[in-house]
Amino acid sequence: MAPPVTIESHLQRKLEYINEVIQNLGLESALNVFRLEIQDAGENPRTTRAGRIRRIIRNGDLVDGIADILDSPALKTQSAKTAIARDSILMDRVILPIVCTDFAAEIQALGKKITAPTNKITPEDLETFDIGALKDVIVSEAPHFFHVASHIARSGRNKDLDETTEEEEDTSMGEGSSGNGSESDPDYEPPSEEDEDEDDLLADGKEGKKKDRELMVIVALLILAMSYNKFANFLQCIVGYFFLTTGVPKRTTAVLSRMRITVSYETITRAVKRISDCLAREYRQCTKTELHVQTWDNMHRTYSVKKRLLHKSQHMSHETQPFILFMHPDSGLTEPLRMHTIDRTRATELNVHHFLLDYGHLKKVAAHHAFTVLWHKYTPDIQRILKAKNIPKPCFAPVYQLPIKKSCIYPLPTLKIDEGSIAGNLTVMNAIDKELGLNGDFYVDNNILQLTSGDWLTVRNTRKALCQRVECRSAADRREFVEPTIGPFHYQMAAQRCIMGNYWGSTKDISFLSKSAGLIRDNKVDITCKQFQQCDHLLNDIGKGHVLAYAIDFTGCHSIDEFGIWMKNNSWTKFWGMIEEIVERIFNPTLIQERRYEPGTTKKKKPGAPLALRDILMYQKLDACQKEGDVGRLEKVMKYFNVMFQGSNQFNYAKETIHLTACLELMPSWTFRESGSPQ
Repeated sequence: MAPPVTIESHLQRKLEYINEVIQNLGLESALNVFRLEIQDAGENPRTTRAGRIRRIIRNGDLVDGIADILDSPALKTQSAKTAIARDSILMDRVILPIVCTDFAAEIQALGKKITAPTNKITPEDLETFDIGALKDVIVSEAPHFFHVASHIARSGRNKDLDETTEEEEDTSMGEGSSGNGSESDPDYEPPSEEDEDEDDLLADGKEGKKKDRELMVIVALLILAMSYNKFANFLQCIVGYFFLTTGVPKRTTAVLSRMRITVSYETITRAVKRISDCLAREYRQCTKTELHVQTWDNMHRTYSVKKRLLHKSQHMSHETQPFILFMHPDSGLTEPLRMHTIDRTRATELNVHHFLLDYGHLKKVAAHHAFTVLWHKYTPDIQRILKAKNIPKPCFAPVYQLPIKKSCIYPLPTLKIDEGSIAGNLTVMNAIDKELGLNGDFYVDNNILQLTSGDWLTVRNTRKALCQRVECRSAADRREFVEPTIGPFHYQMAAQRCIMGNYWGSTKDISFLSKSAGLIRDNKVDITCKQFQQCDHLLNDIGKGHVLAYAIDFTGCHSIDEFGIWMKNNSWTKFWGMIEEIVERIFNPTLIQERRYEPGTTKKKKPGAPLALRDILMYQKLDACQKEGDVGRLEKVMKYFNVMFQGSNQFNYAKETIHLTACLELMPSWTFRESGSPQ
């Protein structure tokens, strides 16, 4: 017979004795006895038994004891293991203190690793920030906590599934599986990442939406790291920085700061000042050696006076925001332009031949964009047609494409100056030179040509400010090194306003843009085009609708479904012939003139529809040329809008089109041939 158990007996012998007693009594589990011991220790903390339990927990002997209990025959069922997880007393007083001791050490090490003082953050830290590298740091410093947190984040994927009963669990355990398959089973395959993503979609109930659970775990651990050591970490500083730069309200930032998602508002301000100082030193150095473009635009803001209670008054704040644009180092355009590379007197050689429209090129462009619309709508059918004739997908070859790369844009401090006047615009230019630490003598001595851009008002005031300085004696004082040109964005905005003004019309006629804007209930779309993105989306959608309508009308179909059947049953010759016929209809002036009235009547047949489609296709071409950097195609499509601007209220941009054409074809020492390549 085994020796009796005494107080001096080893813990292992005590546990074996408890198992023997439980088996003799016929109990199912030792968990109840163990729980009563812990509960008694909590209710009577002054007893000797409670002190012994505390010493056991502190010495770490309890871990071996729990392992022996879990390995006993009474705990081989799934229901017993589930009971341990649901036992709040056992979890709170035994398991959690042991686990949290290890987790606290990992979090403390992680906090020291990713601590980021706000006075040491640089712009390079923001640009090189990678969530994958941050994950590697977390896995190396807190591997156990990351593993447990990842399982917790994935535990809610199957929350909508019905829970299995205890009998099913016991049966599954008896068969050697846990319900989803066992590793000992030769047919068992672990779930892949794709299966987990599919489970996420099923659990969320929304098709196409996935949860980045790994990112959730990373953010949670970083928040715990800050909560433990009370020092900001890298992610929280970055989140706070972008909150401030994107205009998030202070109240939102304060609430998220209390949740430890971001740092406080004062800390964010210090980080922003630190980054601003680093950026200022960087762009001041780069402006002296690299090619850059100076651009500025007005910001008219209306501020209300809160002190006026009876009569709420407002005042206009005229401010100007300048920017500095640098070319990408891989673009090959980093060297500053020199004064001898341009000859302004050659602009007098412009004549009408420089502005003749190339209708053959414009028709090809329009056909390509119409094909793109149908391609996105009927991709499988067009692929079948191309494969049947062994024809590659039509694409428009660039005429002369610049090596456009992602440019670096630096915002300068906002100036409380109105650039609407000539004197104000000259003050803005002086303020920019003062901020950059440059002056006119620097440009003249180094033979540097400085490019500036903006809208029509900025270019006009800049040119007039340079020409009216007759009292200046030197080239530096007269700013002969400045060459103002229209900005591509402002030029596209002018084309947008021209199209919206021509086809806005009445809200009662379905052929006008105002009717389409009313149908989608977009209040931000109007004839003034103050919201560029909304108007751009509207024009693109209208263009797609017109192309589909013309295609359905040309094929004699009566619905989109019927046109889809036509696409499946016809060849490439008929398909491309349909596109060419659509382009011919919108570019043929005779056909457009015949649409003005029905023969023998005074009833109009909506002649604006083909004109609107033609202008929208050219607008899409202008947008594509600017994004691709194709100067050759841009120069050709600008001639089209030059004619349009002449007959609209945007006639000032027609002047800038002429000036920009001279800059592309005559003024530089290297000009463009008809093929588009430089000579």
